[in-house]
Amino acid sequence: MNFNSSANLPGLQAGVFSPQTTLTSSSGGTTDGSLTVDWIAYQKPIILSQDLKLGTYIAASGGNWNDYVKTFNPYFQDYDGGNGSLSAFSQENPIYRIGGGAGAGLSLNFKASTILTIGYFAGSNPNSPTQGSGLTNGSYALLGQVSTKVANSLNLAFTYVNAYQSQGAPIFNLGSNGINSAIVGSQLGNGLVTDAAGNVLIDSGKVINSYGGEISFSPFKGVSFSAFGTYSNVNFVGDPTAGTGFRGTGEVWTYGGGLAFTDLLKQGSILGIFAGVQPYFGNVSTNIPETVVGYTTASPVQVELFYKYPVTNNISITPGVIWLSNPTQTVNSNSQVIGVLRGTFSF
Repeated sequence: MNFNSSANLPGLQAGVFSPQTTLTSSSGGTTDGSLTVDWIAYQKPIILSQDLKLGTYIAASGGNWNDYVKTFNPYFQDYDGGNGSLSAFSQENPIYRIGGGAGAGLSLNFKASTILTIGYFAGSNPNSPTQGSGLTNGSYALLGQVSTKVANSLNLAFTYVNAYQSQGAPIFNLGSNGINSAIVGSQLGNGLVTDAAGNVLIDSGKVINSYGGEISFSPFKGVSFSAFGTYSNVNFVGDPTAGTGFRGTGEVWTYGGGLAFTDLLKQGSILGIFAGVQPYFGNVSTNIPETVVGYTTASPVQVELFYKYPVTNNISITPGVIWLSNPTQTVNSNSQVIGVLRGTFSF
């Protein structure tokens, strides 16, 4: 059970380019007294030979790439369990936030060193027969990854994601719809723009081709370095069924790296620092509507520092601070500092 907070932190010019700096949370559900199921999935490893293992994965609801795809960000990635980084951005390469929901995947593990992984997720409403929904007629994401262990302490991976997001769906959304459902990145970095009144100015179907790389390295015991980078080419296609909506192409960039030190002052503790650039829009081939003023390609930098201290075997506290520069990707965006204190109870 994890009692840390979860919130989208609005920028100083809310409604224009709201940043999506999300604190991690392992809780979910609604506030109307109803009970919802966030995740249903099945995993089964199959031993094909001494040197070859096949991993199978099927998700009926709430599936994520990190359920079965290695993200190579040790000590920061903890699958929102309250033991790693404080923010979602520091946990993993944002490329793993593209798509989610219902789907399936396979992983081939060769001699426990090289892993080939493929997978497919349908977007929102995968069980709906209506136009623009279902397993193959709506939003989707297709992933391929190859990773290899170069040495005992060095791992490299390359990840490719091809996706289609329908109108109103952010790019980094874990398969959800709605302009405020982005997990990381600004609205502009998610392919969405609103004006000061909240009116959507760029709301379009998006074909996304993302190319990412990951590395993790432990030079000696107690120290771990990890990093990632992703380039996404975004093709705005409007609404294919109605022939309307914004059209053009653009680029989205994101990258980051972190150092983790374990067992400082007490066994089981983690001191982590992670710095990077949240997903941001680098350019667009068609003019952004004139009602959006102050757009800039300046990078939305984030730096996070945290220290997880185990009080007992079942309780830990994690104080930390997050600094954001240019979080709204506008010329008048001011830096923000966020203090966090997380308590985690494990049973």
